[in-house]
Amino acid sequence: MVKAGQSVVFDFAGALRLAKELWSLAANLEHCQQLRDQASATAQQHWRGKFADQFRHGHTSEQSSAANIAAALRNDASRLAFQWTQAMEEQGKVLYAQHKVQVQAKRNIFEQLGDHFFGDHTDYGAVPRRPAVPQPPMFVATAALPRY
Repeated sequence: MVKAGQSVVFDFAGALRLAKELWSLAANLEHCQQLRDQASATAQQHWRGKFADQFRHGHTSEQSSAANIAAALRNDASRLAFQWTQAMEEQGKVLYAQHKVQVQAKRNIFEQLGDHFFGDHTDYGAVPRRPAVPQPPMFVATAALPRY
């Protein structure tokens, strides 16, 4: 169990905004690469010789690099969304622990003795669960932090 008071340091809104922007950047990169592929095809239609071969080789390398970069951007966006869910779950546990400590601190001595001898049967509310991972391309928050 998490001790009360140890809040998670995480930019919840900023993380999802960044994930959305990374996903968008990958899409933009792929679109630009498609435009470059069309321009390259036009340039190579009647171009022959040593420099045409060098151009073709460079373009092939560029296509591979662009695909790898777009995949890496999408992977980073997805990992960031998953980390958001982990941080949300952890902060939810911290808030739950703080709530539990506050409720217990308000009890009188007789209630505390009863808890000690007979167990604590207080309903503190539901323990927060891990929210669903926000999905691309919008990465909309799938949960909010609990309030007690």
